[in-house]
Amino acid sequence: MRRSIAIVIGALLALLVAAPMAFGQVADNSVASEQARALSEAWWPWALEKSTAASPLNGSYEDGSQCDGQAANGSAQDVWFLAGTITGEKVERTCTVPAGRKIFFPVFNILDYNVPGAQSEEELQEEVVGWTNDALAHPKRPLFVTVDGEPVEMNRLDSPSDLFHYTLQKGDYLTDFGVEPGPYVGVTDGVWVTLPPLSEGNHTVHFGGNGQNNTYNLNVE
Repeated sequence: MRRSIAIVIGALLALLVAAPMAFGQVADNSVASEQARALSEAWWPWALEKSTAASPLNGSYEDGSQCDGQAANGSAQDVWFLAGTITGEKVERTCTVPAGRKIFFPVFNILDYNVPGAQSEEELQEEVVGWTNDALAHPKRPLFVTVDGEPVEMNRLDSPSDLFHYTLQKGDYLTDFGVEPGPYVGVTDGVWVTLPPLSEGNHTVHFGGNGQNNTYNLNVE
């Protein structure tokens, strides 16, 4: 039986188990919609099932090739995903977003995953909720999100009611960190932001905390 693995994404990705984190104003997940929870499930394969060079978690997008915020399976056609970085380095990214898309991204989240059959959904849920609760209990370095300089609300979202499934291929991002290719199941918990479609033109989305600092210069057209 393989032990479960946790991935923590604040404004960064790290192969860690729930390091203490701190947060600004986070709404209770009871006000979050089931659609947002489903989006949190779709976001993970989008972020992880790519090569390091193509990963949206990597670098400053200097050539623009990592700006594709649409899930590969075509889900959530009206939503555009953003991400932080793996290293925690300060980054500034410039991307074009199709007009009319909502924008969805994590400020902090945890994925708890394992090979199918190794753990029950209840065991994984208990682990990930406990880790997230511990992280949220340390409000010393708060997370933040602003759009064009104005703060926006963050929401805690737990996993949809069923385990979600994804398959890592050889050469995908996580395999660079020693994660074996193959099928996995998981649950997730964390703090996310859903922005309504931005008006056409230029906008700045700034988010971070816990030492992270990420800026997106978005051209909506």
